[in-house]
Amino acid sequence: MTTLDIKSKEYCVLFRGFLLMILLHFSTNIFAQLGPGGISQEVVGNSNCKMWLDAGELSVADGATVSSWPDISFSANSNTPTQAVIASQPTYRNNVSAGINGQPILRFLPAQYLQLNSSADINQSGPYTERTTFLAFRTGTDVTTRQMLWEQGGTVRGLNIFIFNDELYFGGYDLQVDSDATPVWNYTYTKVPVLPGTPYVVTHVFDGPEGVLTGSISGFLNGQSFELLNPGDGAPAAPVGSLWSHGNPPGLGAVNGDSYNELGVISNQTGTQPFLGDMAEFIAYDTILNDAKRIIVENYLGAKYFANLVVNDYFDYQVNYGSEVIGIGRDNGVTNFHNKSQARNIFQIEGNSADFGDSDYEYFLIGHDNADETTWTVTDAPNNGNSTYRISREWRADHTGDLGDITFTVDANDLPGVPAGYTKYCLVVDKSGGAVADFNSEQTQIIELSNASGSLYETTEEIPNGSFVTLAIIKPSVQFLNATDFGFESSPVGTDVLDSVRAVLNYIPTNTITVDYSFTDNTAIYGAGPPPGVDYFNMSPASNILTFGAGTDTTAIYFDILGDLNPELTKDFSLTLLNGANTSAGLNIGTISVNTFTIFDDDNTPKVGFSSISSSHIENAGVVNIQILRTGNPVPAVSVDFRLRISGGSGTASFWVDYTYLVGTANFASGVNSYNMQLTIDDDLLDELDETVIFELYDNVDCDILPGFIEHEATIQDNDSPPEV
Repeated sequence: MTTLDIKSKEYCVLFRGFLLMILLHFSTNIFAQLGPGGISQEVVGNSNCKMWLDAGELSVADGATVSSWPDISFSANSNTPTQAVIASQPTYRNNVSAGINGQPILRFLPAQYLQLNSSADINQSGPYTERTTFLAFRTGTDVTTRQMLWEQGGTVRGLNIFIFNDELYFGGYDLQVDSDATPVWNYTYTKVPVLPGTPYVVTHVFDGPEGVLTGSISGFLNGQSFELLNPGDGAPAAPVGSLWSHGNPPGLGAVNGDSYNELGVISNQTGTQPFLGDMAEFIAYDTILNDAKRIIVENYLGAKYFANLVVNDYFDYQVNYGSEVIGIGRDNGVTNFHNKSQARNIFQIEGNSADFGDSDYEYFLIGHDNADETTWTVTDAPNNGNSTYRISREWRADHTGDLGDITFTVDANDLPGVPAGYTKYCLVVDKSGGAVADFNSEQTQIIELSNASGSLYETTEEIPNGSFVTLAIIKPSVQFLNATDFGFESSPVGTDVLDSVRAVLNYIPTNTITVDYSFTDNTAIYGAGPPPGVDYFNMSPASNILTFGAGTDTTAIYFDILGDLNPELTKDFSLTLLNGANTSAGLNIGTISVNTFTIFDDDNTPKVGFSSISSSHIENAGVVNIQILRTGNPVPAVSVDFRLRISGGSGTASFWVDYTYLVGTANFASGVNSYNMQLTIDDDLLDELDETVIFELYDNVDCDILPGFIEHEATIQDNDSPPEV
């Protein structure tokens, strides 16, 4: 495996965080939506995501105690919970079997909890009227004992989340009238049953209008409302009003000082009612997220921790691509949408707002496989790694409904360093919809990212459901699609046959690309028109400049083949791509710089042969066609048999192991000039040398076999990486 520009994870995290802070400082529009699931709104030095704790961001050894769980939100305040007492510190687990879906967790045991300092974001700057809080956790074996997961407040006012008697409670209270003039509202709660040893994603929504008691506290468990899961007791808790400042520092995993529950005051009981399970992620916003945003965050958490959502599950690829899911979408109503998202990904996605006005319940979500993103590699790179590197990380998209084209924006500073000669960043999209990514499939597009401004690059593309996505850097190159092509004369005399040779770029450009070309007679003769003795004419483009329009990676050189009644030998001419005066700056000429075009006669006794003497096929190509041609007189029916070569052996590949193939007969009816012989290539997981299969023609009937075209050697190119040690 070839890699470039190795960076440590720690360096990338620190550098990226610094870069994002710089971006946030200078712009309110570029690369916002950095919160979980790509849901947040960053402004200069602040964010509406006020607290984000992710166990995966901790850098301690498995089994170590945790004194501090860093807040990774972009809030102006750092809301990091800590614990100075070693005996009261929860335990970090990143062992696959101990985590939730393999993700790291904090394990809380009796008398283990974390404490927060009071903060304007949480409890010191009331009145508070809105709050959306998410928690990804796993219950322990005991869900009967009182267990405080989160609490803020004291004996007068606050909010909390706790487990008791096999149920999860969301509660709140404000027992005193303050300057907000909101009447007293007594402790009220909503609840839902929970099971032991089960991962959950829960959402606590506090809606407390100022001055009146028309609000509520509502909950969602794995995407479904408490009210539908638990009719009656799961109804939104009411009446609820605004929440005034409450000075008691919050607690995570146990009571911190004072709190309240359905029985009354909890006074001076720090460390009591400990949570007896695992926490993976805690997220708090100072607003009520609309349904579209809430659902995207729930999908982010559900995919990551495999807490399958009961409803509104818009991401089907969490088994292999459940990391850092982000999304955009519209739920119920034209204003209930979210159209820009990034989180901790190296690109931002954005939809066209005009496409959000068509239908409800349309979403585009994308998650990755957690592979490396800090180096370029040729392993499984598009263009089979020729003049192309990719990052190892790949994403998969789930597109529900139709949100139109999606804009991807990348900051080059977040990508590995640029290899010498590689000048184009590209978005690579495999639209084949297969079970695994194949960035060399016919449905793969390698799309140039255009420079938007500074270090930002972007493209807007259609991304069908199930598409695989990665990022690449390429050395812009052009070459012919094939090293050899062919065509046929036609009767009667003077009949022109339009034919062509295709040239391809190794990417889809954003601007027009040009390349010079020339053509040379070998045994075929070029003329200005169709006089006798001319084999081909009318070469186009006549300027000898080949042009690729913006948005296309293929074009062709066209010419006419002139028919006659003269039995003659097969003839050919050559086309050559040139790095000339009209060739676009920075464009390289690829390995297939010359195409030899063969003109087959239609007046001779019929002849048959392979269209070329060799071909190459990637190991995962499946069924490939190897072409057999009939030239000369096209009228009589002819045939020829094909088989693995006998004299000299059939190549280095093994039958039934590397390929399968059936001997047979190529039958050419009157007027038929080609036949496809099929070879099935069997893919494997072994790193091995390229191998060959050699075929031969024999037992020809009413035709001759073309000298030099009786055999064909097919090379099977290995596509597996060498083992890493």
